[in-house]
Amino acid sequence: MRKTIGYTLPSLLIVLGLTATAAEPFDPAARARFVAPFIDQQTIAVIHADPTRVEAEPLVDRMAELIPDVRLEHEEIKAALTEVQSVFTRAGGKDLYVVVSLADISFFEQPTPFLIVPLYEKTNAKVLGEILLQMRDKRQVAQRLGNVLFVGPQRTLDRLQQMQPDLRPELSDAFEAAGDTAAQVLLLPTDNDRRVIEEMLQELPAEIGGGSSKVLTHGLRWAAVGVDTSPQLSLNLVIQSQDALAAQALHDKWVGSYRHLSGQEAVRKLVPKFDPIAELLTPAVETNRVVLTLNEQNQRITALLDLLSPPLEQAYQRVHRAQTMNNLKYIGLGMLNHVSAMKHYPLQAICNEDGKPLLSWRVRILPYIEQYALYKEFHLDEPWDSPHNRTLIDKMPAIYRSPASKL
Repeated sequence: MRKTIGYTLPSLLIVLGLTATAAEPFDPAARARFVAPFIDQQTIAVIHADPTRVEAEPLVDRMAELIPDVRLEHEEIKAALTEVQSVFTRAGGKDLYVVVSLADISFFEQPTPFLIVPLYEKTNAKVLGEILLQMRDKRQVAQRLGNVLFVGPQRTLDRLQQMQPDLRPELSDAFEAAGDTAAQVLLLPTDNDRRVIEEMLQELPAEIGGGSSKVLTHGLRWAAVGVDTSPQLSLNLVIQSQDALAAQALHDKWVGSYRHLSGQEAVRKLVPKFDPIAELLTPAVETNRVVLTLNEQNQRITALLDLLSPPLEQAYQRVHRAQTMNNLKYIGLGMLNHVSAMKHYPLQAICNEDGKPLLSWRVRILPYIEQYALYKEFHLDEPWDSPHNRTLIDKMPAIYRSPASKL
């Protein structure tokens, strides 16, 4: 039975005398001790990242190979990431933790993980807080708690200051399994989570072959992912199982699900090279763990990117095509609404008394596509590039923009 630590957060910070640890040589136990005061019984995931070790250029290059939208804004994304990293470093930031708790998830609001940033001797907590709030939501708060900086909703801060942290002995093992990488992602289901899954999802979905959900609840005690971008892109997944039999059962279910999906026509149509992709994503069993390693050394990363690029490109094209059709439909309805109100289709342009075109039909139908307020801002007796009208270009409705365009 899991125990809770008999201290609330403020007293625990004093008792432990928490200081930043990530600048020291890799010490998974120290990382676990650092984040432990912020873990409750509903915490399901913890992420630790060292932005100073993330090289923006190779990361964005790899993303651009897979995602067309990134390819369009390739240089802009690189510049933005580099700038954020630079400002973060100049402010004395070295690493940060993201904590995901079910206590912060509501049906009525967007889930909001909170950030915990270690503060070092030369760290400027105020500047770091401003940087992180700009990246998140200005309605959140940034507050110093001893030698750490909290960034998140006020309600979460209030909860943390009153809660009793939950002792998670698996934290250290999970950090160690993730390794000394630029980022680690820990999935930490509790016994209660496993019980809920077994009660509410006794059988796995038929789409992946069915079977008892216990293959998951016994096979996944915790999972850790370590990600690096330099000197090479790599990903290492470790899943800790209840025992060797549970690890083998999870592995067999993993492989069996691939085989089941491979036989489905819809999957074959969506991902023609599903089998080689599945083979690259098949893990190994190491005693009571399931392990999957992808890196350039074993060439799995390169091979996977080559196989994933075509289906992802096609998927984005389908999404863009559907969005374009929806935009055209909406524009067409706007024209019909104009006909209904004015008894004629919109003219090609709004012209002055001499017949010189000033503004296009796109401006004319704004009131009929729920953009009346924007329409009223235009000076209809001035050309589109007049000093005033030019200020409205950035307010162009999304339906006039190609989904594949970065402009």
